[in-house]
Amino acid sequence: MMVKIYTEGHDAVHHPSHYTTQALSCPVECQDIRRHLPQAVADAFKYIWRCGSKGTPEDAETDIRKAIWYLDDFLEHFAVSQFDFTTAKAVFDLVDTSMLTWRAEALAYLAHGKVNEAREVLVKYLDEKERLYAQQSV
Repeated sequence: MMVKIYTEGHDAVHHPSHYTTQALSCPVECQDIRRHLPQAVADAFKYIWRCGSKGTPEDAETDIRKAIWYLDDFLEHFAVSQFDFTTAKAVFDLVDTSMLTWRAEALAYLAHGKVNEAREVLVKYLDEKERLYAQQSV
């Protein structure tokens, strides 16, 4: 029998703080949704969820770029219709997305099997960041 050991507060193994609550108000953790997604989509989901919660602002952009890479890989090798997103959608629907942010929008798209739409949100987010950087350097 496997025994799960959980501790209060930050637990780098069982409940890393960058995967628990972060920018979304919800009673579930990232892993509660990820486990119901295809692997590449789950990896993208993880990077979007934790974006900005681990490391520097540059690391946050790297997380988004990694998420896009995983989505591109998924779209190159699979058809979304090959997978059932019903459970991921049901679990994600517990998340409060009333404050619709680019992150909540992208995660909702992924949980609902709308991989192309999630990718578009991420690319648009990065394009906007690059535009703002360009304006600041003028």
